[in-house]
Amino acid sequence: MCINFVPSAVLVRLKSKYENVQLDSDNLQNLEHGYLIDDNLMDFVLLYKAEEKSAAPDFSVDTVYIFSACFYKRLTDFNPNRIRNWRRVNLFDKEFVIIPVCAGTHWMLVIVKMNRGDGVSIMILDSANRASSRSSATRHPSVERIVRNYLQDEWVAKAKQKTKTISFEEFSYPDVPQQPNSSDCGVYVMKCYTEFLNDLPVVPWPQWRPRFTHDEVTELRTSTMFLIQELASKEM
Repeated sequence: MCINFVPSAVLVRLKSKYENVQLDSDNLQNLEHGYLIDDNLMDFVLLYKAEEKSAAPDFSVDTVYIFSACFYKRLTDFNPNRIRNWRRVNLFDKEFVIIPVCAGTHWMLVIVKMNRGDGVSIMILDSANRASSRSSATRHPSVERIVRNYLQDEWVAKAKQKTKTISFEEFSYPDVPQQPNSSDCGVYVMKCYTEFLNDLPVVPWPQWRPRFTHDEVTELRTSTMFLIQELASKEM
């Protein structure tokens, strides 16, 4: 039996103020068939939505820093020398830091708020953290530890800080819409992120919560697919 492998074709090259990302036909197929969202798709949506938001007159690109989807994977094999001075950006000059997290095969969204003084507040938005009861969230201590260690190391490495220890004022798991299946976590992260951007520049932290329905998540998957197809047609 002869098996023919069709090579993936580059569809979209997005150049943003934050970072660049490239999508190919395999990425689009994952989206079309309802598969788990991959790193490139996650980066594309986060960066594209940020580009859209940056056009608003009341929004500054300096407000938010967005890490790529591969960043957390580097943190899991934590080596400060490999990731220190990432993009040579001082995170503590920002108001919010966005970290997409894929733990195993499950996507979550970490939002870090840089508070005045020497503290940070951290939200972990997880669309599958109410497995048994909506009154008690399932925490992710390994994610908390990895993000905490990284921020502490950055606090020291970026230098000129008044104190050697950063204060973690809050680690919260907001009550967010829950996915009805095992494959939509990535799209739920995209929707949470989109809702967050929509509420900038004023976010009522720490009371902020994303509010949307599963139908809106499905709509985001579909609209993203059409957007990629549209952008791809312009590059042909």
